[in-house]
Amino acid sequence: MIYCLFDFAWGFSEVLASVWVGKEAGLIDACGGLFIPPQFSSARWLRDDLARVELNGKWGFIVKDGTLAVKPMYTQVVGESR
Repeated sequence: MIYCLFDFAWGFSEVLASVWVGKEAGLIDACGGLFIPPQFSSARWLRDDLARVELNGKWGFIVKDGTLAVKPMYTQVVGESR
């Protein structure tokens, strides 16, 4: 039996994919393990070890270990997912 662990998921970009559990987004690895647990309103892996994340209506960036590279403070960010 295959259990559904996520409510929604985007395709993989590099080695990670965005997933949602309820209203919170995080990132999984290629084996389906939680890489960055759901804690954001939105999360999209970009490239060069960065993901754009939305928290409280503002956008910022995190690195692979989940730490903030740029604090969520922007109303919009533009970036290409791969």
